[in-house]
Amino acid sequence: MNEMNLHEVFLASGMMGGSEENYVHIETIDVMSDGVSMLKRTNEPDGTPYNFKKVLVRLITPRCDVTAAGQININSSYPILWRDDIISSTGDSVSCMKAEIKNGMLEGFCLLTDDISGRAVPYYRSDTLFSPCESIETITVFIDPMSVNLPIGSSVEIYAVRN
Repeated sequence: MNEMNLHEVFLASGMMGGSEENYVHIETIDVMSDGVSMLKRTNEPDGTPYNFKKVLVRLITPRCDVTAAGQININSSYPILWRDDIISSTGDSVSCMKAEIKNGMLEGFCLLTDDISGRAVPYYRSDTLFSPCESIETITVFIDPMSVNLPIGSSVEIYAVRN
């Protein structure tokens, strides 16, 4: 597959126009304290329950003392993105995940890169391509707390297309 930079990721996902269904920024979550190993969202900042047909999630983690595994899940059941270096001891890490409902099935797509300006190789999670799903209602970012927590300064950006 072709490599894409993060700007191209946003363009390909329809966020910058060229699509009848543009993504809207739902929220950016900044980790400001130590001890956070999971971020789970089921409601928009105004309290409206999540009811999305498409989401794009970007996790940026600053360099840490250790490298650690983590994942981004949809509806608590579907790990769309998993990587063993979601937190890296060598530099910042950027993980992008796109998921959408197509004909009642969940499809997932991931891009990974080591830094914001780096190139990323996209890949599909084939195990989620045929998972029955009517709506994206939960987004969870999870780091194994036995190894490390999300570093202070990490951020999660959530963009979506509402049902």
